[in-house]
Amino acid sequence: MQRRGIPPSAYTLLFVGGSPERFQAVASGQVAASLAEAPPYNFRSVEAGRRVLLNYSDEIKNLQYTSFFATTKSLAQNRPLFTRYTRAIAQGMRWINDPANEKAAIELMIQRLKIDQGIAAQTYKFMIPENKAFRHEGIIDGAGLAEMIRLLESDKMIPKREPWETFVDPAFMPAK
Repeated sequence: MQRRGIPPSAYTLLFVGGSPERFQAVASGQVAASLAEAPPYNFRSVEAGRRVLLNYSDEIKNLQYTSFFATTKSLAQNRPLFTRYTRAIAQGMRWINDPANEKAAIELMIQRLKIDQGIAAQTYKFMIPENKAFRHEGIIDGAGLAEMIRLLESDKMIPKREPWETFVDPAFMPAK
């Protein structure tokens, strides 16, 4: 907001819930703007005549959108399961990022999420080619993770910025 010339004194941040609640808060006039409405609410907001003030991808270039966490104890006790899980995630990311699978991915969204084809197609375009939300086939993205840590620290959600490697089990690090 400050980079856009809006000082912190000009607004108040409120936690009103997830995307459905944020969408409703703006629609009802309870708040003037909303942060990060996920599909399909972002599309519904635009259809309702609301303007997009900022896209994450305009400001944050290297964000790792998806991360998976486990306690050290759980990881030690279930390493084979977590290894299979990360392989399956990588397989899914390869599949969803293959343009040849776009039609099938949209059909899956229609069936599983019970949404119409237009919203499913918009969601696919927004998440996959435009914002690359599921990239790098599940491989740890050092630059993307470092950006997430920077954001978490700047918002005081973690006590201090540590190197991204300290957040990752070495067994899951990419081979050099």
